[in-house]
Amino acid sequence: MERYLSLSEFAVKANLSVNTLKSYDRKRMLPPYDALTGSTRGWKEATVNEWIRGRQPVPDGESLPR
Repeated sequence: MERYLSLSEFAVKANLSVNTLKSYDRKRMLPPYDALTGSTRGWKEATVNEWIRGRQPVPDGESLPR
């Protein structure tokens, strides 16, 4: 059976806060979820790892695009 990461687990793995990931989600900066159970989304670990590898670091003093 496939295991899916919750938003909280995604945040821990990405070393970001849940609030940051929620902000990214509103800006459509997260990868599409791989599973949906009720209203709970889940991501495969491979999906999260790929997203983390593809992230561009934000230089100090700059903000992410809105």
